[in-house]
Amino acid sequence: MYLFSELSPLPLLLLLALWTVGGWLILSRFEIPAYERGLLGLGVGLTLSALLANLTARLLPTTIAFWLAGFLTLLIGLVLAWPLKSRIIHHASRITNAHLPITQWVAFAALAFFLTLIGRGLGIFDDYQNLPQLSSMALGDIPPHFVYDPRILWSYHYFLLLVAAQFTRLAEAPPWAAMDLARGLTLALTLFYGAFLAHRLTGSRVA
Repeated sequence: MYLFSELSPLPLLLLLALWTVGGWLILSRFEIPAYERGLLGLGVGLTLSALLANLTARLLPTTIAFWLAGFLTLLIGLVLAWPLKSRIIHHASRITNAHLPITQWVAFAALAFFLTLIGRGLGIFDDYQNLPQLSSMALGDIPPHFVYDPRILWSYHYFLLLVAAQFTRLAEAPPWAAMDLARGLTLALTLFYGAFLAHRLTGSRVA
């Protein structure tokens, strides 16, 4: 099947786990509903890891830099959460006792996969520009230079491309599949965060 045949799933799952657990631990400093914390943790971890990757990849080979960024995200979460370890254990037991449904994660994974498939091969995005830059970033050109004139720094918002570059380098995904996956993942997070906000404002699951 498309996507699963074009990447290595175990490194991808490990990377997502580092982001999620690291972000979940960071959010232990905040009072957040249990049903929100997992996916919010993924978003926080993804963002922090990308920022750290943007720094570490300037000094180290990209494979080492990207893994280091993921583990640093987890380490930062552990450091921030350690003074609150008793509260975290209590919070985790509350989640377990409440039988928090796994359906939210299943729905998120299905939505991310569906959005990834929607983006496959679409020409409405500027991938003629993004794919060459993504490829060069995966090879270590961070901050990226303009591929048609390496003397020029590419003054462009490349956050999503940096996320995709991590999928390319660590999960061995080709640039086009990595770009589709990065878009699908972030769009799914955006929609779920919108749902969380609607629920907070209205108290209605339907909303």
